[in-house]
Amino acid sequence: MRRIATALVLFGSVVSAFGQTARERLDRLAKDYGIEIQVIDKDTKIERDGYNVSAKAVPDAMIEEYAPLFEAEWRKYPASLMPRVRLKRVVIGRDVRVLDQPRAAVPEFDPGWFWLDADVNTRRPGYGRHALHHDFFHMIDQWDSPDGRTDAVWKALNAPGTADGPGGWNMQTGNPGALRVDLPGFITRYATAATEEDKAEVYGHLLTSTAFISGRAALDPILMAKVRRMKELIATFEPAMGPGWWPTFPRVDRAVP
Repeated sequence: MRRIATALVLFGSVVSAFGQTARERLDRLAKDYGIEIQVIDKDTKIERDGYNVSAKAVPDAMIEEYAPLFEAEWRKYPASLMPRVRLKRVVIGRDVRVLDQPRAAVPEFDPGWFWLDADVNTRRPGYGRHALHHDFFHMIDQWDSPDGRTDAVWKALNAPGTADGPGGWNMQTGNPGALRVDLPGFITRYATAATEEDKAEVYGHLLTSTAFISGRAALDPILMAKVRRMKELIATFEPAMGPGWWPTFPRVDRAVP
C-alpha cells in the first residue's frame, strides 16, 4: 500500500494576517488536537481494501486561503473528541476523489484519516463548512455504538412506511444537498438516501444552517424529534459537546433539552 508523502508541505513566504505561515497555523492546530495535519504536495493515490482515495497537490496560495477557514471550523470541536473517533490524520488535498468520484470530504474509519478538498471548500465556503461537519459526523457515527452507523431508534422517528433511499454513493448528481421545505422529516433530498446520511445532514445543518433548521423543526415534529435525538447522541458520546456546545437558535432550543 502506497503512503502519502511524509511531512507537511512548506509554505515559504505564505503568511497570514496574524503573522504566521499557513504551515505554522496548521502545525499549532495539530498539536492542540493531538493529530497530524498533512497537506498533499504531490499528486497521490492511496490504495485501500476495495477502494482508493486520490488527491492532487495543493498550491501555496490555496493553503493560505483555506487554512483559516479550516481552523475556524475545526476549533469548534473539543480536543477530547479526537481519540473517541480514532482520528489520527487530517489530509488536505485538491481534487479529492474516492474511486474517481469527486468528494469535498472523505472519512476513513480505518486508518483514521479525514480528507478535505481545499479547492472545493475554498471556492464554495458555505458548502465546504457543511461538508466538513457532515462527513466528520460519519466518524462520530461509526464509533458511538457497538452497531456503528445502525440506529433503529433514529429510523423509527420517520413516518410509517419510510424506506431508505439508494445510499449516498448513488445520490451525487444534481443538487441533492439543497435545503428543502417540502420533505416532511428531512432537511434535504440527500438526507433521504440512507439513515446515516439523514443523521449527518441534521448534524451538519445544526452547525451551519441554524436559522433554517430552526424554522423547519418548529413546524415539523419529525425533524424536531431528530434534532433532539442528535443532541442526545452527541452529548452521550462526548460530554463536552452538551447542550451549551451547539449554536443558539431559540425556536429549537426552547424545545430541545
